[in-house]
Amino acid sequence: MKRYMISLFLLVCIPIFLIAQEPVALTMKVKGSVELTRERQVQELKVGAEILNNDVLKTGNDSFAALRFIDGSSLVRLFPNSLLEIKTEVKNRQLQKKNSLKLGELWSQITGREGTYEVETPTTVVSVKGTSFLVAVDERGFTDLYTFEGQVQMENKLDGRTVLVEAGYHASSSGSGEIEIIEFDPEEMGDEVEDPFGEETGETLEIRLKNAEGEGKSVKIILE
Repeated sequence: MKRYMISLFLLVCIPIFLIAQEPVALTMKVKGSVELTRERQVQELKVGAEILNNDVLKTGNDSFAALRFIDGSSLVRLFPNSLLEIKTEVKNRQLQKKNSLKLGELWSQITGREGTYEVETPTTVVSVKGTSFLVAVDERGFTDLYTFEGQVQMENKLDGRTVLVEAGYHASSSGSGEIEIIEFDPEEMGDEVEDPFGEETGETLEIRLKNAEGEGKSVKIILE
């Protein structure tokens, strides 16, 4: 009887393990030093590498990584000195994407309605469908959100306060209290740079950010 129960347990667990190891995203481009941590093993991220659930990506100075999720609905770009954990689950036969940005900047472009897409930070949860936006997290966990298309919802983790951030607006949150929303002009930030896939055409934006010490820096993205 015990032998039968052990065999049954293995038959149930093996398919679950295999599903957990299926790729959820593909690496489209890598520049500079980007680390991939999987089950406590650290390796260098390379173009074409498959990304699994619970993988952690860490970018160094002057480096970035561009990923596309396998359902084709979402493209993301992780900027220098950033830390991102890939969090997904399959529900109703769709890939639910709930990635965790612990530090740095992440640009996302959502082009389809396959599953949900969220970015969790230490202080907020940002959720969207069919839009493009950038989330920035500083050393304190404070979160900035820039919406370029559509609407993006920002929710404070501590008090549950929620706002909708329209295109052309920038929201800032410490995780509780008022979420400050101000307008910004994307046209004033235009520039021509290389996009996440290495093409040299397309409208791009330069976003100027400040860290906890007030030091300024810029990140550049492309809008398709």
